[in-house]
Parts: sequence; structure tokens; C-alpha cells
Amino acid sequence: MPDPKAQIQAILNDLPDSALQDLLAALQGAPSTAATTQLNLGGKGYQVMVQGGTAYIGDQLNVDAAMLEAVLNKLITERQQSTVSGIPNNLPRSGAVEFVGRETDLANLHIQLHQTNCVAITAVRGMGGIGKTELALRYALHHRNQGTYPSGICWLQAKEQDIGTKIVNYAIDQLGLNVPTDIDLSRQAQFCWRNWPGDSDVLVVIDDVSGPDDNAAYAAIKPYLPPQETRFWVLLTTRLQLGTSIQTVPLDVLSEAASLDLLRSLVKAERVNRELDTAQQLCHWLGYLPLGLELVGRFLARKPRWTLAKMQQQLEEKRLAAKALCQAQSDMTATHESLTAAFELTWQDLDEPVQELAYRLCLFALAPIPWPWIEAWYDDIDTDELDEWRDEGLVNHSLLS
Repeated sequence: MPDPKAQIQAILNDLPDSALQDLLAALQGAPSTAATTQLNLGGKGYQVMVQGGTAYIGDQLNVDAAMLEAVLNKLITERQQSTVSGIPNNLPRSGAVEFVGRETDLANLHIQLHQTNCVAITAVRGMGGIGKTELALRYALHHRNQGTYPSGICWLQAKEQDIGTKIVNYAIDQLGLNVPTDIDLSRQAQFCWRNWPGDSDVLVVIDDVSGPDDNAAYAAIKPYLPPQETRFWVLLTTRLQLGTSIQTVPLDVLSEAASLDLLRSLVKAERVNRELDTAQQLCHWLGYLPLGLELVGRFLARKPRWTLAKMQQQLEEKRLAAKALCQAQSDMTATHESLTAAFELTWQDLDEPVQELAYRLCLFALAPIPWPWIEAWYDDIDTDELDEWRDEGLVNHSLLS
């Protein structure tokens, strides 16, 4: 069966912008009874009538009016975006079905990034799976479309490849620079910054800045950072606290309402609403963590016969070994193959005493833990050293707050 959205898109693709805007205005202003507007496409006219929530497009297609409006909005947005498509960028595709619960974080991120008049380095910080990469990507995509950074948006993956190599590749591919090869990589990167075309703002995103500690993580990227010019704005994502000179935007888990909206975007809304109490319990069990919610939501979408209660039962029985938490899909923004893998990346950077402290803290309920209880438990360990394990080990890696 042909996809009705694709059919609508095919019919509307060649319409001029003004015709799209006229049709959208007619749809939005149509009374519940009937409204008719005439569109002309070349020598052929399309009669579009909206009646009782259904849009009749000529004699070819009858579709839900809301669907027609959604396709129109998408097409208009894409055409508006094309006006700024000349901005050099290498942004990856977002794998989120719907971006929910982060609107305030998105606005605050822009304010924080532009608070100072000197070179701004801002870090989105939070535990693994909390949505740091998606927030940074949505910010970059939004401001690409707004034209906020006309001289380019450069996306660098800290773990994937040497950052210096990525900067040089971007400069060659996106900017057409001829980068000298007879100097070391850090000097090649600095050449790129100094010779960056244009004089407008540039956004540089470095995703997943990580390491055994904050000093090592920052030292790995420092030689490749742009110079202290007001046109370069640097955004990092990290699990670490990278130092007082870097502004931090802490990212928390989603609210219950946003968690439910995320589930509804992945699973049919009526399916969630039918078992709303169970859905709330599911969100709570997952700690309102976006990665966990997305993995479970995508799994349920592939299992239309499963109830949410069955999903909840499997999670309680198999916990992190449940298939739903171990089957990431390739189109997701997050690159973790499972929820366990997301935690493992941080876990492997912790010293053994810090890991043991984490094990002991996991025995407590989800409530504030009086620290004197832990000190009494470690009566043979100096309290200063215990504080170091807590602060530099767990807090600094966004595992404890």
C-alpha cells in the first residue's frame, strides 16, 4: 500500500512556496464543517477541500487533514532550511524519533554559551545515557537552521578519531583549505583556525570528551582548541567536571511527564495510555534515563503484542540482561550497544576502591544517604581519602550527586 505521506509529498513538492503557505493557512483556518481552496500547479489545478477533518486532494487522495498539515509544515521548514544550507557543517543525523523534555535545557545552553565576550567553552555534563549528545546535536541543528553560526558548524567526535585529524579533514572538505602537511597535527589544526574563511561566528562541538580523569580528558583536546577569538564558540559533551574555567550545563534525567511523552513517541500513544500506571512504573524503574527509555520504547515498537506489564516483568526478572536493554538500533543517536555498555565506559575508568564504594552505595535505597554512615562503614580508611573516592571518583564521573 502506498505511503499516504509520500503521496502527499509527491503532489506538493513542485508547488511554489506561496501556494504551500496559502494551503497551510487555509487548513489552519478551516472551520470544522468545510473549507475549500483552489491551487494551480502549472496547467493543472488541484482542488483541495477540508471537511470533517479529512482533506480531499483532487480526485487522487483523501487523507487526514492533520497529516496534510504535518507534511506541509515539514516541507515549508525544509525549504526555509535550504536558505541556510550553505553554512559549512558536518552534523550527523539525529536518531531521535521525537525530542522531548529538553526545551528549557536547549534555551539555557544557548544563554550559557553566549554569556561571555571572550572565547566560550561550555560543557554539557551528565552520566552516560542521559542525552548529552542528542542535546548538543539538536542545539547545533537548530542554530544551523537559524543561521546563528554563518561561518560554519564543526562536529568532532572525541573518541572516534584523533581530533586534530578531524579538524584538518573538515577544513579540507568543508572549507577548501590547503593545509600544510610538513608540520605536526596540532599546528595543522591551529593553521585551520587561523585561516578559517569569513568573519562570522563558528560553532565547534566536541562530543564525548572522556578519560580516566578530568585532567587527562582536557589535556587530550587542549592543543586542538580554537584561539581565543570571539567568533569561535566551543561546546563539549562529557561525563566529567572539566575545571572552573569551563562553564558547565548539568543535565539531569527526564521528568515523569517527559519520560511518558518519549515512550508515546516510540510506542503508540493509546498503548501507553491504556496501561498508564504500568507505564509510570516502567519509567521509574528505568530511572527516567533517556537511553533506557528509548531502548525499551524501540523494543516495544517491535513487539506490538507485548503489554507494558509483560515488559515490566521481564525487566524485573532479567534486569540489565533483558533483551530490551541490549538491542540498540543503528539509527539511534547514542552509540552505546546497550545500557550496560553506557555504564561500562565510565566504570572502566574508576579505580578499584572507587568501584567498591559504588557497590556499597548501590545497597542503599534511592534516597539521600547520610555520609557519616559510609564513614563508619570504612572505619579503617582515612576520611580524606574516602572523600577523594567520592568526589574525584563518583561525583566527577557523574555517577553520584
